[in-house]
Amino acid sequence: LVPDAIALRVVLRASKLSPWEDDDSLRTREKMLCYYALQLISDVWPASTANKAKDYIQNPKGNGYQSLHYTANLMINGDAWPFEVQIRSEEMHRIAEFGVAAHWDYKLETKAAALPEESSSSAPRLPILALPAASNITDTMAEK
Repeated sequence: LVPDAIALRVVLRASKLSPWEDDDSLRTREKMLCYYALQLISDVWPASTANKAKDYIQNPKGNGYQSLHYTANLMINGDAWPFEVQIRSEEMHRIAEFGVAAHWDYKLETKAAALPEESSSSAPRLPILALPAASNITDTMAEK
């Protein structure tokens, strides 16, 4: 058995609903979006019996890491393949990849040096993925 043979990371970013929306409200909505994405994913791929969802948003790790982890099994050609999904906001992703929670060489700090300033207009944006309603998502392998 190969742990996490297939993985998907979902990084979400909400836009402010109005110029007057404060950052705390925006972060709360992003957390709610993470849980909504988890629900959509779990509706399509039920959790494996060994691992259910791990909620590091409600229960962050000591180093500040926040994310939802969800494990399911995908059936591919009759074999069960472990499938892990990580769901987090863009801010949570920045902390996981470049902050205290990052898995990189602290002495070299190469990732930190490459990190654009958050306020910089030239900062690269992560691709936007529109999540369809759960009823529109199909597992192509299950249909064969």
